[in-house]
Amino acid sequence: MDYAALEPHLHELKLDLRAELARKAEIDTRVASLQSAIDGIEGLIGPQPDQGPQIPGMESRAKTNGKLVGTPAIRELMRESPATEVWSPRALYKSLAQRGWLSEESQHPLRGVEAAINRMWKRGEIERVSPGRYRRVATEEEV
Repeated sequence: MDYAALEPHLHELKLDLRAELARKAEIDTRVASLQSAIDGIEGLIGPQPDQGPQIPGMESRAKTNGKLVGTPAIRELMRESPATEVWSPRALYKSLAQRGWLSEESQHPLRGVEAAINRMWKRGEIERVSPGRYRRVATEEEV
C-alpha cells in the first residue's frame, strides 16, 4: 500500500476537523449566551414550570456516553435521597463525580453543578433551605 498517497487526504481531514471545531466553539458560545438570556429572564419573571425539553435534540444533552450528566443527573441523585436531605453544590459535585456523572467536556464542572442547581431552584424543582443549601421538593406521599 502506498502510504504517501494518504498524506494529502490526512491533511484535508485535519483541516476539516479544525474548521468543524471552530464552528462547534461558535455554537457552544451561542448556546451559553442563549442560556444566560433565558436564566436572566426567568430571574426577572420568576420560576417557570419545567415543561421538559422544548427544543428538538436537547434531550440528548442529558446523557453522555450512556451516563447521566447535568440537570438530569442532579434530579436523579436528589430523587434517590430522602426529601429532608440538604445538599450543597460541592456535596452534589462529589456525589456526581463518584458515580461518573460529570460531563467530561466541562472545563469547570463545579460551576456547571452550581448553574444547574440555580436553574432547578428558579423553576421550583428544588427548595433553597439557606444560601448554598438545597433539597428536593417532597412528594405528596412524603409530606
